[in-house]
Amino acid sequence: MKAILYTDGGASPSESYASWIVFNEQLEPLTPIFKVSLPQGTTSNEAEYHAIIQGIQYAQSEGYELIEIRSDSKLIINQLIGEWHVRMPNLLPLHNKVRQLLRTGTEAPPLLTHVDSKSNQADPKGKSKHVQNFEAKDLSKTRANVPMSPKDSAKIHPIDEILKQFSEDYKSALPEAQKEAMTLLVEAVNILRSKDAHFAKWV
Repeated sequence: MKAILYTDGGASPSESYASWIVFNEQLEPLTPIFKVSLPQGTTSNEAEYHAIIQGIQYAQSEGYELIEIRSDSKLIINQLIGEWHVRMPNLLPLHNKVRQLLRTGTEAPPLLTHVDSKSNQADPKGKSKHVQNFEAKDLSKTRANVPMSPKDSAKIHPIDEILKQFSEDYKSALPEAQKEAMTLLVEAVNILRSKDAHFAKWV
């Protein structure tokens, strides 16, 4: 069945979450709003990416053919369609994961659309009776975690693992070290993008 996916993510000192909901082409809901709690310290942009990842994995596991993904994050949508570069190291692994998921399957990649926050059907605020809550650990018990095939795994650029480790180290560094590290990373990414066509496709 063809479907449209709405996603939303949020982060605050009290709660970080990723949420999504699936509609048919007539914009009739096929699912409740699924909401997953994310670890403390997750940023808003990380949460938005996690929402898209979890939403795509859920849709694929349930056999939906996604024709469109709608999010109210202008940053994330523009990064995914290639209009804006991904400059934050903590977002690069998540960005790459979405790109990998969008290439999974035989269907054409879904349209990526930015919507305003009032039109985002995945926003769980004020819709408690339509929200189904999950803990992140519960996702491993569902079919939403689709393993990568060897073919898809081979598409992962080795720089992805380096960036993942950089992101973990970056979060624990002092502000002065973070600033210097970010400057060096941006310079390195720009050099790689100009010299490595394969790398340029990922960032």
